[in-house]
Amino acid sequence: MRTPETPPLGSVVDFTTERALRRGEPVTRPAADPRTDPVAEVAGHLARLHDSGQPVVTVSWVNHHSALELLHAAPELLGRLTYLGVDGLFLRSLLGGGLVPRTSADLVLPELLGRLRAPRVAVVGGRPEDVASLRRAVAALLPADGEIVSVRDGYAGRPAPEDMDVWLARTRPTVVLAGLGAPLQEQFVLDVARYLPQGLVLTCGGFLDQVQQAGYYPAWAYPLKLNWLVRLAREPQRMWRRYSVEAVAALRARAALRAEVLGAAGFRRLRWYAWPEVDQRPAEATSS
Repeated sequence: MRTPETPPLGSVVDFTTERALRRGEPVTRPAADPRTDPVAEVAGHLARLHDSGQPVVTVSWVNHHSALELLHAAPELLGRLTYLGVDGLFLRSLLGGGLVPRTSADLVLPELLGRLRAPRVAVVGGRPEDVASLRRAVAALLPADGEIVSVRDGYAGRPAPEDMDVWLARTRPTVVLAGLGAPLQEQFVLDVARYLPQGLVLTCGGFLDQVQQAGYYPAWAYPLKLNWLVRLAREPQRMWRRYSVEAVAALRARAALRAEVLGAAGFRRLRWYAWPEVDQRPAEATSS
């Protein structure tokens, strides 16, 4: 039983604030409660959306690498997502540091999947040879009444847009995880949402690789904020450019990144844990 002094999950959802957001009025963030955990808050909020049968919700997280990819290739995708979170200490620092909570897929998904009521999970991403191990790894995160209904690799196995409705009608997922890299994964979740009436459709980046390897991040990595160093050590050929050349590019493009990410309606919703029916604020109300 929850003790009275512990705030319930979702306690930072302020419906006065939500009404202000609908009307396009300026809002101020209430003082942060040190007892709240943004990862648990977001996981609890998304679980309630899933379990209460709300219309389909799309979620993605960006780091400096994926934000640059989206900025250059398809910035309009950021504005179409229900929720947009921030992953990566470097991008957080470019966007405002402590004012931007870190709620990345590798933190939220293990917390979220175990909370869901009877989830039917479809996974798209990874290599063809990893399908079996990926199925086992994700299944281990589900509650007893959860089910893996489909696992497709992110290459030839990925459902094509013209086949999306058939695949979804056959598998009937309530959760779809897409680990395809930006901007492909953002476009994919939006394509899924066109045919899925209810549920959660989430990007997950490198989570699908990490979840298959027990202890991918050692216990000291998160407290010391050295996850990036662990990834660089584990995948140097893939990661060296991200933490050097692309980091410099993101620093130079920080004004554009701030405008696109902080200006996205999905970022505001996730920061406030607002329900998805909150309307986008008019452009003139968000300018400063």
